[in-house]
Amino acid sequence: MSAYQRRIVALAATLGLVITAGATTRSETPSPPPAAWKEALRRDVQTLAGDAMRGRGVGTPEIDTAAKYIADRFDAAGLRTDWFDGTPFQELSVRLETRTKSPQTNRVTFRVGDDPAQTLRLDEAMRPLSIGCRSCEVKGLPLVFVGYGINAPEYGYNDYAGVNVRDKVVLILRREPGGKEAVRLFEGPRNSRHAYFQTKIDLAIRRGAAGILIVNDPDSIEDGVDRSVRRLNAERERQQELKRQLRTLSEQAEATRQQLQISLETCEASLVRLANEVDQAARGLLRIGEAGESEDKASTIPVISIARDVADDWIVKTTARSIEEVQSHIDQTYQPVSFELPDTKVDLSVQLTDGEAVTKNVIGVIEGKGELADQTIILGAHYDHVGMGGYGSLAPETIAVHNGADDNASGTAAMLSVATRLNQALADSTRHRRVVFIAFTGEERGLLGSKHYVRQSRFPLSDTVAMINMDMIGRLRDNELTVYGLGTSADFKPMMRRLNRDGAIVGGQQVAAPEFDLYEVDTGYGPSDHASFYEAGVPVLFFFTGLHDDYHRPGDDFEKLNLFGMSRICDLTLATVAELATTPQRPSYADTERQSGGVRRQLTVRLGVTVKPGPVVVDASGQPTSWSERLQLTDVKAGGAAALGGLRVGDRLLKIDDHEIRQLDDLYEQLRQQSPGDIVPIDVLRGGIVTRVDARMQPR
Repeated sequence: MSAYQRRIVALAATLGLVITAGATTRSETPSPPPAAWKEALRRDVQTLAGDAMRGRGVGTPEIDTAAKYIADRFDAAGLRTDWFDGTPFQELSVRLETRTKSPQTNRVTFRVGDDPAQTLRLDEAMRPLSIGCRSCEVKGLPLVFVGYGINAPEYGYNDYAGVNVRDKVVLILRREPGGKEAVRLFEGPRNSRHAYFQTKIDLAIRRGAAGILIVNDPDSIEDGVDRSVRRLNAERERQQELKRQLRTLSEQAEATRQQLQISLETCEASLVRLANEVDQAARGLLRIGEAGESEDKASTIPVISIARDVADDWIVKTTARSIEEVQSHIDQTYQPVSFELPDTKVDLSVQLTDGEAVTKNVIGVIEGKGELADQTIILGAHYDHVGMGGYGSLAPETIAVHNGADDNASGTAAMLSVATRLNQALADSTRHRRVVFIAFTGEERGLLGSKHYVRQSRFPLSDTVAMINMDMIGRLRDNELTVYGLGTSADFKPMMRRLNRDGAIVGGQQVAAPEFDLYEVDTGYGPSDHASFYEAGVPVLFFFTGLHDDYHRPGDDFEKLNLFGMSRICDLTLATVAELATTPQRPSYADTERQSGGVRRQLTVRLGVTVKPGPVVVDASGQPTSWSERLQLTDVKAGGAAALGGLRVGDRLLKIDDHEIRQLDDLYEQLRQQSPGDIVPIDVLRGGIVTRVDARMQPR
């Protein structure tokens, strides 16, 4: 079967009629019994993506554990690893999220009259916000409640009317009057600009306030508690499942038992943190970065989130009304209620710091031989991920292990596999370039590890003839492999097509032709580590199997990887690196357009149709119309997205989601942009009339 025929078969499966998702395609055929390197590939990716690595977040002990694991594997593969003071570790400093320094330097203390002073504990009843000052302290200042802290002359509303807040601390409610029912004033249920943290802070500063205490609102607290409880319950379910697996596991499966035990310990530690998070959410504490970052790093005014129950105590002592009663009065009447708390003095102290961590690239080398020995080929893959969530996670506010099996334990494990095989293959060669294997850190924070290597390259970039990057190569589907950088050298496209079609002899052994359906992208730019090298003048290639719905989410797990597909990508990578290492002629360098070329998504939806190019349609004068040869539906699967949306056999596809559909590739690419559940407008020509239907996408 030709590559084109395979593509048509895959497309038919994609559209949901001729072949189902479980049909036999090259990427899903049963794999042969694994050789030793295939078993090592499985073991490496499973270890790097295991719960014990806790997502390999920069600045965590676990990423150091991962770095040591990679270094040990380089040693076992026979690579030289003594490049930095006898180690394989090229260190660099990475800036992390804003953090508090200590409970002693982050506190709120208040006194009412002659009563003893009370101090609010960090992360229990108060938390500084990074939208305020980084390091500041105010002492003995009066406290003024200013409602929502809003002045909106366009609505005739001013919380600051009748109160003086100069050189005082203001106590401000989050959001704006009316809450979710704000239909009489401001902009209804949608937040106006007056609800924004920065707007409130700027106004308080203009009014002369010396500090700000923010009180969360009931709706936000309820939402926060719901989210925290859901996360806690999900982790409890995970704990019970791990315990069940341990109970039913065979006594002989000792390695699996150890892995499950580590996962259980990690889960139980998460339960403690999540339980604390529920308590903090219930008291209304905001996260340190929840309000955003300060626009002025030199700002001297502290901004602190305090527990709602604490603010309630203060207001009850002053007004004999609860904070709920005061807030309800404002919400119902849209009349401000602002007042100074009598005989109350407040001390505020904030000490924030930009977190910083020393992290490391891990480098192993196959030394060159002969006249090519001083030239370098680089094969790289980043090994960091997003840890327990937070920075970089696409599961907002989720605290859970983001295992990053595809991103990028898959590429790292594949790099280790190629290193082992290539070192054996080149053992008897008398002439080949130096091959440098780099596990990059900090990719998820802006390609930091690769940029650092380019700035301080261990081997001259002028003698680096090519860089190959492996990032997210673990979910091969529909036999499609995306290869970026094919335009960065005139030599790359014919080389990759030949190796993909014919395979190669490497070290005297035949490497099978993988025969992928290559999706070719010329540009050398893009959101992964190859871009750092291309910008420095090095031709690059980047292997990638596509984005998916688990990207940067806790669901990117080992069990979802296509290990057979990974092994085939290893074959192609091995053949590519071996050819680049041994071919006498250095690859040329070529400029490409400075754009990313897009990051290709995997197909996750089914439309439920079969299509073919339609016949030519002529107008009254006999001339072909613009609809000629547009794709025509030849079958519509009952119960599928197309049928339920109202598409019919004979319809000609014109547009999907307002994008023109002229050929199969147009249809394929538009379906890639959709997710299950999306309602997508589809324009068709039916009986000479353009008709629009809405189809709800179904999962593959």
